[in-house]
Amino acid sequence: GTNQQQIKRDIKNKVLPDDIDIAFVCLHNKTGDVLAYIPALESTSSYDNARLALRDVGSTIKPLTYLIALETQAISSDQQFMDEPRTFNQIGTSNETFTVKNHNNHYFDRLITIEEAIGFSSNIAATDAYLRIEPKKFAYFVDKLNLPKNYNANLAALGRWEIPVLVLASSMTVIPNGGYAVSPRFVLEQVLNKEEKIQIPVEKTSPLFKKKYCEIVSEGMKKCLTEGTGKGAMVISRDLPSFARGKTGTSQDSLSVLQSKEITTVLWIGRRNTNKDLKLTGGKTALPLLASFFVKLQKSNPELMPKWD
Repeated sequence: GTNQQQIKRDIKNKVLPDDIDIAFVCLHNKTGDVLAYIPALESTSSYDNARLALRDVGSTIKPLTYLIALETQAISSDQQFMDEPRTFNQIGTSNETFTVKNHNNHYFDRLITIEEAIGFSSNIAATDAYLRIEPKKFAYFVDKLNLPKNYNANLAALGRWEIPVLVLASSMTVIPNGGYAVSPRFVLEQVLNKEEKIQIPVEKTSPLFKKKYCEIVSEGMKKCLTEGTGKGAMVISRDLPSFARGKTGTSQDSLSVLQSKEITTVLWIGRRNTNKDLKLTGGKTALPLLASFFVKLQKSNPELMPKWD
């Protein structure tokens, strides 16, 4: 609610356009319980952005891409990538290519680790890792994570992929859970009569990824906060990386993922009923708002913000 008010103040002060809208989801990592859910900026809106808005998710999908690449042994745990402008062969063709650049043409111009690639959101490294995965194996994990199958065959790792906010949040729980994801639960119990209730059981899933791979990706999401694209959130709290992991995303919209060992949150900020570019990165807008939410929760519900070992 506080963040909604901040966004409304930014609209009033012309920091954000007046056609802005949002979607926010907070899931419990172990049960999938929906702890908070904001489908639109205005409570009177009948539209549910968290379920229905189909917009590219940008770089928020990169941690899952590396997980799949690691699990399928397309890359190794100590894999390094040359971070410089590159041309790649298109999937399914022998001579057609496409060129990938980093945001704002920022490059290391050297070999970088998986953790650095995630933290600084290298488009080059993400594409390299993704294209090493056999398409059928990638599709298998897409299905297991309940992600939409409409991804761009060549640019999926760059977030050319329309994933609803609620689905993105659910799939990202795989990282703090050490290998398995949970499905969102809006209904926790069924009332039979005045005296009898039935608790709806948590859906059990098998681990999809090895814990050690989740830890590698988690370290990259920590680096996102301490040094990378999400370091602006450190203004909110220097202690944030001790209990949170994050990933920024920028498409035509601003969105970010922030999670603790207990909860996963996703915030999307974009223009209502249009794909017009918001011209605000996830690190500049969405992630600091999520960081503020985490800091408040750390004080009011510290059990949701344990130290991240």
